[in-house]
Amino acid sequence: MIRGGTAIAAVACGMMVPCSMPGQAAGDRLRVTFGANWVEGEAVRVFPGQLELAVAGGLSRVFAADVITRVERLVRKSQGKRGFVVGGAVGWVVGGSFVAAAAKALESELTSTADMFMYFGVGGFLIGLPCGLVGAIIGSMIELERWETVPGWGGGGTAPGLLFGLQPGPQGGTSLRVGGRLRF
Repeated sequence: MIRGGTAIAAVACGMMVPCSMPGQAAGDRLRVTFGANWVEGEAVRVFPGQLELAVAGGLSRVFAADVITRVERLVRKSQGKRGFVVGGAVGWVVGGSFVAAAAKALESELTSTADMFMYFGVGGFLIGLPCGLVGAIIGSMIELERWETVPGWGGGGTAPGLLFGLQPGPQGGTSLRVGGRLRF
């Protein structure tokens, strides 16, 4: 049986325990936009109404949900799909051209445009597929970083303006970043 004091203490402790909002967790690299400014840092704690961020110099900032315009998370994505498409396209064009030209040189009766397209397609497939696989392997070794908006923070609408932000430098210093943004 739960007594009144125990239930109140459990509810109070539950309100102080950090939770995670969809899309971010403690340790994620976040960029928080508030008004015309933004700051970049590592998420320490995420509460339903606020976000705590570790910024440059070991400092910590707490942002209330009502002042946050946008929260973005730094994500790393493998480039395997892009490598497959690029490798396959290059292999298809080069391979198809080579096979069609070789077939034209070997067969003197090859005058039909349909024959040329058939050789181009077969050659493109036979050479483009392995090139696409090589491109996928190379692309999977490459990771690019980009900022992805985290849902659940900030409001919508158009927000043009000049942005200022502080970012930790590579050797421990802090740098000022200036930019513009038009958000729809």
